[in-house]
Amino acid sequence: MRSLGLSDRPVSEWSAKAKAQVMESFHGSFNALEHYVAQGEADGKLVFAKEHCNFLEVPSSPLDTKAFTVQLPDRYAKPGDVVSVGNPTVLPDEFLRSWIPIFLIRHPARLFPSLCRALLEFHRMSLRGTRRLYDWYANDIRSRGSPSDPILLDSDDVINETGVIEQLPAQESKLAQASSSDDLFLDTLMTSSGIQSDKVAGNINIDEEAIKWRADFGDAVGALVERCVKEAMLDYNHLKSTRLLGV
Repeated sequence: MRSLGLSDRPVSEWSAKAKAQVMESFHGSFNALEHYVAQGEADGKLVFAKEHCNFLEVPSSPLDTKAFTVQLPDRYAKPGDVVSVGNPTVLPDEFLRSWIPIFLIRHPARLFPSLCRALLEFHRMSLRGTRRLYDWYANDIRSRGSPSDPILLDSDDVINETGVIEQLPAQESKLAQASSSDDLFLDTLMTSSGIQSDKVAGNINIDEEAIKWRADFGDAVGALVERCVKEAMLDYNHLKSTRLLGV
C-alpha cells in the first residue's frame, strides 16, 4: 500500500482501481506463500513463515473484512473466504487454522525505535494487530475444545537464553529454508555473530528513553514514538502475561 501511496489515506477515499491493485497484491503474496508451503512439504520439511501481524490486517474496519479477504483454493476443507467475527486479517479462518501460530513480542520501547530506523510507516507502531490476532487464535482454539493457548514468546526470554526456545516442538532437521525478504530487515541477521544481550528491555525507563528518541529522531518524531510506546503498554502486558516460560 505504501508503494501505491495509500498508507495514509482511508479506504473510503481509494479508487476502484486502487482497491483492485491492493487485492491483487494480497493474492500475489498468498499464492507465493502457498507455493513456498507446497515446496517445503514436498521436500519433507517443516515450513515456517514470518510476518508482522499488522501487515496481515484488512486495510479497512475490522468489521468489514469481506472486501479484501483472500479466496482459498479447493484443497482446503472449507474453500472460499469465510471469516469469523474477531478475525482481523485478510486470511480466512480455515487458512489460519492450518498453521501453528508462534507469536514473538518485544517491549515497545525497544520495538518502535527499531521500526522507525527501518523506515516503516509510523501508524504501524502498535501492538494492537498482534493482540487482535493472538486473541482470535486463543478464542478459536478454546471454541474447539482445547485448553491450550497459542504459543507466545517474549524477546527478552529468547535473548536471556532462559530455555524457552528448547520447549518449542520443532525438529531442527526438518526446518525449511526461510523465504527471502527485504535486505533492510535481513542485513543485521545475516551479518550477526549471535544474540545481542544489550537489546534486552528489562526494567526499561520509558521517560529516560524518550530523551534519546528525541535526540535520534527529532522532537516531533521522538514525541510520537514516546506516545505510541506508552499507548502500546496495555497490549504488551496483556500478551506478555500469556508467554511461554523457560524451564
